Amino acid sequence: MRVIARSDDLINQAVLSSTPLDTIRALDDISDTICQAYDTAEFCRNVHSCPEWQEAATQACIVLGAQVEKLNTNESLYGALVRALDCHEQTAAHSAPASEYEQRPGLLTAEALRVGRSLRHDMEKAGIHLPHDKRSRLTELVGQERCLGMAIGQNLTDVSKLGHVDLDINGEGGVLLQSRMNSLAPSRSGRRVSLGSHALSGLLQWEHSAKNRQKAYVAGYCSPRENLALLEQLLGARQEMAALVGARSYAHHNLRDATLAGSPEAVHSFLLDLAAAIQPKVEEEVELLRRYKAKHLGKAVADVQLDAWDRLYYMAMAKAEEYPLDQLEVAAYFHLQHCIDGFGQLLKTLMGVSLTKVPLAPGEAWADNIQKLTLVHEDEGPLGTIYLDLQPRRGKVAGASHFTLRCGRRLVDGSYQAPIVAVVCSFAVSSGGLLSPDQAQTLFHEFGHALHSLLSRTHFQHHSGTRGPMDLMEVPSHVTEHFARSPHSLRAFMHHHISGRPMPAPLVQRLRASQRLFEAINLQQQVVDALIDQRLHGPRSMGGASSSDIVSEVMQEHSVFPFVPGTFPQARFHHLVGYGATYYSYLYAQALSSAIWQQHFANGQINRSSGDHIRRTMLQCGSAREPAHYVHGMLGDSHLVPVNGGFKPEISSLLKDLGLE
Repeated sequence: MRVIARSDDLINQAVLSSTPLDTIRALDDISDTICQAYDTAEFCRNVHSCPEWQEAATQACIVLGAQVEKLNTNESLYGALVRALDCHEQTAAHSAPASEYEQRPGLLTAEALRVGRSLRHDMEKAGIHLPHDKRSRLTELVGQERCLGMAIGQNLTDVSKLGHVDLDINGEGGVLLQSRMNSLAPSRSGRRVSLGSHALSGLLQWEHSAKNRQKAYVAGYCSPRENLALLEQLLGARQEMAALVGARSYAHHNLRDATLAGSPEAVHSFLLDLAAAIQPKVEEEVELLRRYKAKHLGKAVADVQLDAWDRLYYMAMAKAEEYPLDQLEVAAYFHLQHCIDGFGQLLKTLMGVSLTKVPLAPGEAWADNIQKLTLVHEDEGPLGTIYLDLQPRRGKVAGASHFTLRCGRRLVDGSYQAPIVAVVCSFAVSSGGLLSPDQAQTLFHEFGHALHSLLSRTHFQHHSGTRGPMDLMEVPSHVTEHFARSPHSLRAFMHHHISGRPMPAPLVQRLRASQRLFEAINLQQQVVDALIDQRLHGPRSMGGASSSDIVSEVMQEHSVFPFVPGTFPQARFHHLVGYGATYYSYLYAQALSSAIWQQHFANGQINRSSGDHIRRTMLQCGSAREPAHYVHGMLGDSHLVPVNGGFKPEISSLLKDLGLE
């Protein structure tokens, strides 16, 4: 494979480099060469419309992943890196501090030093400093972890493994079933529904029959059954990896040194603080749901309890009555293309950047209905490319994702390697291009990731865009989510897809009120998921509690909705693969993004000054700054709380967003 041959050539350059900066550049060249190939293969594995391409891409990921493991345990590379860092430290001890990009003989720039230390950290996490037998075992475990993660993800895209349920349509069957009658396969007991993520959530939200909802919940969260064993193997491999490098747990191993939190203790403190702060609001919202259930069943409130399969159903019922909205009337202001155009107008206002559609070359698209856009600054010119793949199809990764295909970095000749990214969603084409407000928010979230990658201007690809600590890299995407629900930005950038008129103020107000209803319950669910992630990746004795035991314990301690015995919802919790021990990052990001919004965009302050500040402090630097310095640059010094050598975000801004200040 040419990529591997090229990376082997670059190893020699790195080992023979004459200056510390040349060593770091050569190492970054290796990383860029491998990542461009691996990231593109990973993308094709998840989205390509041709199964043969997907299979070839999967094999490429396995081969390239093995090459990464080989590089991370290459003693010659590690020795060259350590010598470069030592040379810098010795020279720096007798020199005045250099500015961020100032180059001096024997010294690394501030960004190069951070890259070097990060690479050393990565290599030592891979066990480069361990005895040969332990290092070999760790390399084997890393390969197992990657293959197990792929298998779990593949099961979540295989409809045949996501379970099905036979629903009774002769009793109190719901409107959803009647409207979908022709698409449901007959079975002995009624109609059969395959339980992909959209079908399962739809049934739990709209099906009137509690019996049918219960059957759907139990069947849905008992699948994919294969993932339960795979997850246990994955957790076991990660625990052994951590033990080999002397960490108490995989959570300690994954969080130390390179994240804002720095330790599971900081995460746990943050999650418990947040859980306690929202509990009164959660109880208030639960009481409202109980009232709606009691009214629906004709019973006294004291006589009803909420089941797990009641949550979405009665939330939808309460929202419909408390804040009546014509969903088609609302969706008319969220046409997919208008949302894309609205985001482009927002960028123009904030940063003088436009999204320009360009034609695809023959063979460039991997499926039908792919769009290609370039990001162009009014003074700086083209900044990067973004592909949009927004419609569902068989074999495509579920949900919404941002993929980096090529990172930005400064080249030796002074030019800049423009980044290339893709935003992938699965918005139903049957809607005529109209999105729900939640779908529009999802699109803006992924656009936030893309913007972070495209506007990053780091000198090294290693810290370009979203290549950084999980608990910071979610911040930009959560900031852009605010623009999809802020009354001011909705009025300014979201217009009716036929008339072109802005959304009427009363409709905006009802929509926002509806969105805020049950935010505390939804936030509690995220806290529960984050605690489950921490517990699964925390210290575990051999032969101790199973993942299902842990899920049950956490839900009993922290959730208002009971655990359903016999189910294993963790089998559908795909973030356990890519966000192992870091799922809390979403809540860190919500806390920080709320503070950023209130400081820079409150009261409709959507202007160039605020936009340029965010570009400079949040986007342009990628992850080239220390995590705490990154936050201080955006918000000042008052939004982080030190905990056990790391930090947790201050939560008052998030509580204010929820009306709990």
